[in-house]
Amino acid sequence: MRQSPDIRDGAADDPDACGDLAEFEVRDISPQRTATRLLRESSRVEAFSDGVFAIAITLLVLTLAVPTYEKAASAPELRRALLEQWPTYVAFVMSFLSILIMWASHHNIFSLIRRVDHVFLLLNGFILMGVTLIPFPTQLLASHLGHPGERVAAEVYCVIALYIAFAYNALWYWARRGGHLLEPDVSPHTLRAVTRQYAVAPLVYIAALGLALVNVWASIAIFIGVSAYYAVPTRATVPLGEDPADDDPTDLAG
Repeated sequence: MRQSPDIRDGAADDPDACGDLAEFEVRDISPQRTATRLLRESSRVEAFSDGVFAIAITLLVLTLAVPTYEKAASAPELRRALLEQWPTYVAFVMSFLSILIMWASHHNIFSLIRRVDHVFLLLNGFILMGVTLIPFPTQLLASHLGHPGERVAAEVYCVIALYIAFAYNALWYWARRGGHLLEPDVSPHTLRAVTRQYAVAPLVYIAALGLALVNVWASIAIFIGVSAYYAVPTRATVPLGEDPADDDPTDLAG
């Protein structure tokens, strides 16, 4: 079988061949190939993150205990046992909505990301650490809601939510810092909208933490309200390319 000649054959002895080889390798690294590689890198990070979100939101179901036959042998007893677990249902719904909104927010960030770097990976890992912790305060709140320890449980829940909010702000700040990780066609208007949206969360969770010391249900209401707020489509959630890029481009470095 005939073999095609290797462009590297004799390159070491022929200076002209060395120059041709270098030119060949430079041409081979095309903009399209670079774009494909960058997309693959960011897609891999997002896929890994999606897996963590999926595991965390699935683990929430473990907070729902099934009444055994020994504790509820009859239909009225089973109904009563299920109703007595209302704190667990409240904690489950609140945490499920929180993780859902966090995942959607994470997806929105990656819709604006062109490439990732080492610092971005670490900051993304800090977010995922907070997400994996959510089942713990959920179980804690479910076990103590309606009992003397409910305030402490609510405080722990708020502290973890506050940590995640700061982690999101750090990730977004690094991503938009100079625009070095963003898609080139992201408008300044979208950047400002996303920044404002993330800036709200820490303030709200600080308020929820303060209210947890006084009224746990007011704190829970804030968490549900935050989920509703972030669920509403805004300028920050507009798909890339559909927003008017009519602002000052210098805002990219903000």
